[in-house]
Amino acid sequence: MKTEYDLIIIGAGPAGTPTAMAAAQFGIKVLLIDKREAPGGECLFEGCIPSKVLENAANKYWDVLTCSTFNVELKGSEQIHWEAVLEDKDMILKKRSMAALKQIARLPSLDFKQGKAAFVDGHTVEVGGELFGFKKALIATGAKSSIPDIKGNGVDKVWTNRDLFFEEEIPKELLFIGAGAISCELVQMFAKLGTKCHVLERGEKILKHISKDATDIVYNNMLTLGIKVDLNSVGED
Repeated sequence: MKTEYDLIIIGAGPAGTPTAMAAAQFGIKVLLIDKREAPGGECLFEGCIPSKVLENAANKYWDVLTCSTFNVELKGSEQIHWEAVLEDKDMILKKRSMAALKQIARLPSLDFKQGKAAFVDGHTVEVGGELFGFKKALIATGAKSSIPDIKGNGVDKVWTNRDLFFEEEIPKELLFIGAGAISCELVQMFAKLGTKCHVLERGEKILKHISKDATDIVYNNMLTLGIKVDLNSVGED
């Protein structure tokens, strides 16, 4: 026997969760499914939210290191306790995901189910051995990181966002391939933490979709932080 819903949404990230809540507010019976134990998706757990938590800590640390510029003298060995920063990050993410669950609980026509969904037929999905019927289904599973087919023996050391936000030690050296928004954000963060950073960009400028006046500011700041930036870098076949 299966439970019937008007709408089933697979994926409880920044697309699936607001859609489920909006539909439920109109009285539509909705089942929101995600493999994680709480809503949030990539953005909350492995994307823009954790990056801002870590970046904020890095900025504060940099302010301490450069406070002599403002005639402030600090005595002692300045250091950042990265393991504590990661603990703060985990606590913030948990609070946000639990808050989303509380919002869902306030909507009587919206249910949340943890697990991986599989379509049984055109109007049925299976999650953890349970069957759920639906009139309409929305797949909002987003995307996942993939590592390009890059030649060389360094591929086994490549990070994606799934590794970055859980690494317990600040790396001594990092190479960033590409100079888009995420790369430029993270490379400056790590440079402030003392990591030796190098950026390779195949184009003639960083942040190719942004105006030159804006990119010049970011580019010059990267150079000030000691980041090596190689533009027009095209690998050989």
